[in-house]
Amino acid sequence: MQTDETDETPIIRAAQRGDIAAFTQLVERHHRSVRGCLAVRMNSAHDAEDLAQEVLLVAFKKLPGIDATLPLGPWLRGIAMHLLANYRRKFRAIPIGLNDDL
Repeated sequence: MQTDETDETPIIRAAQRGDIAAFTQLVERHHRSVRGCLAVRMNSAHDAEDLAQEVLLVAFKKLPGIDATLPLGPWLRGIAMHLLANYRRKFRAIPIGLNDDL
């Protein structure tokens, strides 16, 4: 679903002022694309959903500091990519030994 980013400016500004209903509206607009962005890069749909929720928590905390006139979608996907990189570092396979050791 494409959103008109200029339409979002008043919603973002309201959310920045602490309007939870406005933030909820932003979540409804962007949750699906954030989750999809992560789902195609992860093996588990459940992990993608968990990480998408974390993206929205980070966004909620950082929302007051962003420029409300810029598109929100790319910013959210940027957060998603940073969290995904952290997730991959945390859960990467650690080799036990060389083939000769096995």
